[in-house]
Amino acid sequence: MMIAHGVQRHSYKEAVQIAKKEKKIILIEGFIPYCRGCIKMDREVLVEPEVKEALNKDFVLVKKNLLIEKLPLGIKRLGTPSFYFINTEGTKVLEMVQGTGTVEEFMELLKSVKKNQ
Repeated sequence: MMIAHGVQRHSYKEAVQIAKKEKKIILIEGFIPYCRGCIKMDREVLVEPEVKEALNKDFVLVKKNLLIEKLPLGIKRLGTPSFYFINTEGTKVLEMVQGTGTVEEFMELLKSVKKNQ
C-alpha cells in the first residue's frame, strides 16, 4: 500500500480484496512518468480535498505505470492519463476514460460511475 496526496493506493490484488469487503469500485489510474497530463492530474485535480474525499469514500485506487505494468482483465490500455473503473468484484470494466480535466469534470465522472455501477 502507498499513500500519495492523502489517497491510499494499492496493488490490484489488494484492491479487489478491499473492494469486495467495503463494497467500493476499483479505480486504476494509468500513467507514464513523463506524461504532462498525468502530472497535471496529480498536481491539480487529485490533490483537491473534495476529490480525495470522494476517492477515499467510494473507490479503491490502484496506480499503474503503463510503460512497465499490464492492466488486469485483459484491458487494452488507452493513452495517458487514463482511468479504468472496475466493479466491486474485480471482474468487469465499468468505464474507461482518457485525458485530463478540471476538478469539477473529474468529480462529475466519479459521481456518474458511482451512480451507474
